[in-house]
Amino acid sequence: MPPPPDFSAPTHARFRAKLAALVELAGKADAPGLRAIPINPVSSSPKALARYRDLAVLAIEAREGRA
Repeated sequence: MPPPPDFSAPTHARFRAKLAALVELAGKADAPGLRAIPINPVSSSPKALARYRDLAVLAIEAREGRA
């Protein structure tokens, strides 16, 4: 599983809840749940969220033998 991005900087504050939701779903190996969370990657924070989500889905599917 990929490590979650570091959102400790104040500029990431409004995205911490979404990151927490992604981390929770990744911990549960819920690939469909991860895919269902919309992310509009228009700035650095959402791009990091999308990258983490996509890598987590790949890791889950690889673990399940679907990749």
